Amino acid sequence: MQGLHIKDMKKVFDSFTLGPVNIDVDAGYVIAVIGKNGCGKSTFFNCLLGTEKFFGECRWKTEGEAVGTNEMSRRFAYILERCPFPKEYTPRELEKCFGDFYEAFDSGKYYCVLKRYNIPFNKPLNRLSRGNIMVVQMAFAFSYKSEVLFLDEPSAHLDSYAREELYGLISDYEDEGHIVFWASHMMEELDKRADYVLAIKNGQQAYFGTKEELTERYRVVKGSRRQLDYMDKVIVGRRDEESFSTGLIDASGDYLKLTPVDEPAGLGDIVEYLL
Repeated sequence: MQGLHIKDMKKVFDSFTLGPVNIDVDAGYVIAVIGKNGCGKSTFFNCLLGTEKFFGECRWKTEGEAVGTNEMSRRFAYILERCPFPKEYTPRELEKCFGDFYEAFDSGKYYCVLKRYNIPFNKPLNRLSRGNIMVVQMAFAFSYKSEVLFLDEPSAHLDSYAREELYGLISDYEDEGHIVFWASHMMEELDKRADYVLAIKNGQQAYFGTKEELTERYRVVKGSRRQLDYMDKVIVGRRDEESFSTGLIDASGDYLKLTPVDEPAGLGDIVEYLL
């Protein structure tokens, strides 16, 4: 199993720039990729998956030289909100056309998952529900040998049963010593399962490190406007309502606990108030 080294990754568009992104990831961890809509999460995924060209370096940590993204992509698996497969293809055609591209593709495992969820083998994806399309992606992603799994809103359209199975497959994948990059609007997924966090703000890398270091640094406070006004020096973001105010504070320094609610921040709070 291999870690991943990304150095000075940068993608420039006419009106938007991602990066530079610099991270080192060891095998066996889940990395939450967080930020507001449009911050560059999907662009980051697309660069690694090889669908966008970028400046910079991406290589396996155990290899001395950078490896082309086309070569690396053979060891990547993915479940994306926007399905990358041709929508006119059936699940059977996907297996026939794309299975040989990946090392040791297990057709039996692929069809086993499809059968379990009653996915028709010969119906085009454009005639399946969005949830069933996600199941097809899930079946494909876990049917071949890979080193890195990319998840972009993987559970958004799954029912509760399929969602729990997905969580189990992800947990097993991580335990086998692989890397998982995970972006989701369901922040409780990431709060429970992420080990590291890559935070992106307006295309710029705002943070990379352990989830614990990030969430322990910040706390959520709720109280009256006047109470939060007294804490203004440590507040990094706030929202004022008619009857109360909510804010995110940097708890790395000393501050007076003046509000009735003072609790650890979650990743959703970090995104809302800091990014």
